[in-house]
Amino acid sequence: MILPEPAVTVTLFDSMKFTVTANKQFPEIKEYAVKNAAIGFYGYVFKGLQNLQPIMPADYRPLSFYSVLRNTVSRKTVRVDKPALSIVNSWYDNFYHFAWESLVKLYFLRDHIDTATVVFPEERRKFHDQWLNLLGIRDITYVKRKERIKSPLVISSNFLEPDMKEQKAILEGFRDWVISRMAKEGLLEDKSRYPAKIFITRTKVRYRNIVNLEELHALVTRYGYTVVELEDYTIAQQVNFFYHAEDIVGIHGAGFAYIGFSKAPVLDIIVDNFISLWFEKMATILGTGYEYLRTKGVPNDFPDKRPGYHDMLIDIPLLKEKLDKR
Repeated sequence: MILPEPAVTVTLFDSMKFTVTANKQFPEIKEYAVKNAAIGFYGYVFKGLQNLQPIMPADYRPLSFYSVLRNTVSRKTVRVDKPALSIVNSWYDNFYHFAWESLVKLYFLRDHIDTATVVFPEERRKFHDQWLNLLGIRDITYVKRKERIKSPLVISSNFLEPDMKEQKAILEGFRDWVISRMAKEGLLEDKSRYPAKIFITRTKVRYRNIVNLEELHALVTRYGYTVVELEDYTIAQQVNFFYHAEDIVGIHGAGFAYIGFSKAPVLDIIVDNFISLWFEKMATILGTGYEYLRTKGVPNDFPDKRPGYHDMLIDIPLLKEKLDKR
């Protein structure tokens, strides 16, 4: 039996003292606690002129000194009288990064949810509020760009990193935790209410639109897929779609972030010359099937002219071949 590592107090330079404890379930994850510290807009934890670097994603750490200046100069201090959790980073407004970085970090810190406040940027989108509500997070302290939240005890952890040996166990644990929280909130619905085969479409976007949409929808419908426009549904319903699905086909987009809640094989229809491996890597880690159908890109009037923002002309005969094999 492997015993959890004991808490260790570390001194960082002269002013930053913190306690670090290995996560009982995932030893690669460390929990950091700093007394009388502050949290900035992007989740940085600092005290005096020192930054708690271990909680920052590896590629952000060179920005440490810059983040200290931004969180110290001309910043209003707002005090809270309870422990505060830092979970976000500067990619928090991206749906995928929020779900699989910030919320996974909240999962690591879940034992503190009932006794601490979650510090979160005041500038947020609808999906942020829906996710936090879905998980039953009620005690939230919103921080403005020119504020810092000071707490008698700031608690955070390192992020899930690509080279961690425990990735699969962490992702599965996070998935099960989300599903259990949804059940507790009465948001996990019966499987009979959701289709077994779903096709994720994109009709309410500025780019990556489907040129031959009607022909595409007619084909997938003949093969028994239910066409789903995720934007028509709440976050909870979107999780339910993926959680209950047995086969998933769709147009590449942020909605595929939900494959982490599914055990179904995925066919990702993606434009030629566009490289995006996040979803494939997640499916590979979790052991679910994942394949691509590369299709022709069609330039449009979107300002960003890179291939990933082109519209798409789906190769219908090739898609039919793929569906015949599923």
